[in-house]
Amino acid sequence: MSSLRANPEAEAQVGAKKTRVRAAAARGGECDLLWPRLSGMFPRFEEMQRRAPRELPVIVLRPVEGGVGTRGGPGY
Repeated sequence: MSSLRANPEAEAQVGAKKTRVRAAAARGGECDLLWPRLSGMFPRFEEMQRRAPRELPVIVLRPVEGGVGTRGGPGY
């Protein structure tokens, strides 16, 4: 998580589409809404959360304005 705080911008790719994104931890109600979907997709997360001494962060990737492209190309 500390590396995300230091450098939250990244590139996400879904299929052939690449988009610049900024990572941030979900907070409060947003985390409450996302956790069931996340644990439904990855059931081991529930076990990991039970074993963890703290609340596991849910990281959200949000598009950065003008963020389509590849590193060094348009949008960067």
